[in-house]
Amino acid sequence: MKTPEQGFDANLVCLNGYIVRSPQTRETPAGIPISRFTLEHVSQQQEAGLPRQVQLRISVIVAGKDLQPKLQGFKEGSAVQVKGFLNKSVFRGQEIKLVIHANELKLME
Repeated sequence: MKTPEQGFDANLVCLNGYIVRSPQTRETPAGIPISRFTLEHVSQQQEAGLPRQVQLRISVIVAGKDLQPKLQGFKEGSAVQVKGFLNKSVFRGQEIKLVIHANELKLME
């Protein structure tokens, strides 16, 4: 397995979608705000030269104070763009659940 020191550290995601669960915010014991919402994406993509219908729901985590003001207009049904990176949320047996940790947020409406 390659490590980040070996130049294998690219982990970038940009996803457009609609909020299906409005942001909920809590604070860590250190006072860092952590918000979480659920994003649904539906599109048609090309795979092996053929159209493929894509539909997914994924949790988005927004950590820290910098992006919290951008969440003010985020509510259920809002069209948004999220840029960030993927990380595991939970391991349960062999199942891995992924989440997006946001670095940039944009309200599309």
